[in-house]
Amino acid sequence: MIRTKKIALLSGDGIGPEVTAAAVSVIQSVTDEMEFVSAEAGFEHYLKTGETLPRRTIDIIDESRAIFLGTIDDRTGEAGYKTPYDVICKRFDLSSQVKYFYKLSDDMGTGDVDAFLVTERADVASGIVERVDLDGVTAERRISSHKCKRLCKAAKLVAEVNKREEIVLAHDGDHMELSKRILTEEFHDAMKGSAIQGDEISYTDVVKILMTNPEKVRFIIATSLRSDYIDAVMTTLSGRSETMPMGCIGDKKGIFRPDHGPMYDIVGTNRANPTAAILAGCAMLDYLGQRSDGNVIRNAVKKAYREGYRLKDVGGNMGTFEFTDLIVSMCENPL
Repeated sequence: MIRTKKIALLSGDGIGPEVTAAAVSVIQSVTDEMEFVSAEAGFEHYLKTGETLPRRTIDIIDESRAIFLGTIDDRTGEAGYKTPYDVICKRFDLSSQVKYFYKLSDDMGTGDVDAFLVTERADVASGIVERVDLDGVTAERRISSHKCKRLCKAAKLVAEVNKREEIVLAHDGDHMELSKRILTEEFHDAMKGSAIQGDEISYTDVVKILMTNPEKVRFIIATSLRSDYIDAVMTTLSGRSETMPMGCIGDKKGIFRPDHGPMYDIVGTNRANPTAAILAGCAMLDYLGQRSDGNVIRNAVKKAYREGYRLKDVGGNMGTFEFTDLIVSMCENPL
């Protein structure tokens, strides 16, 4: 008897309902082990009710193995509004952010990248405090053992699920020896008992390797202070961030979503590109122990892109529904 895995489905704002519906269709073409339970969340819901996450949504999330989130409107300047992504991550202590970068076809991106980047979520990260004096500004940075420990534990989980046995630990270099020591000590402690091997490299050298031989780096851990540089390089190598997935994971739960915004201007026009949402679904399947199903979908998406079957925003002529139907067909009839 197959045990169903309950997934909280939060479609979100703008094109969120369109791309999550496409992703759910694709996921259900490869597995019948997922039960998607829809719940309200997002800025549009906030405008109607004054709530970012209603009680029913929180209850559904509490009962679910994972959260699948569509696009969200990040109106951080709106009084009283907090994005559901941030609220959920704080509630379940999902402090470590995961992105998976890879080229979908040869004509996208500038390098042969196929790598994970695990870092801290921006709003829980080790930050910098600026202090003004008469002659200028002093910047002070704090990095804690606790945050490094959580980061490395999450990276270990992602690496094991995705069968990556070599990790590059991007640190600040010898000019910040104490910060480097905290991060490396927590890394080695987290990896005890596993087959994972770590290569400790300064973040500047990591960037150099990515720019020259990206295929040599398959998994990177970085604190938030340096991850923006690495993220930017990996996005350039892989193509468009709008086609890539992202997620946050903790000890008991994970949340997965496309790495783009609500795109209100194309709602209902059959132009919403569901690629990032579909690939976020793959990452969720990996997390839930169904990596083989995730690979079926990833291979279908890559094949479609290589053969020119894409939406207009990435050089094709297909619509949302047509592209989704194609991926479903390719998943149901893989070569």
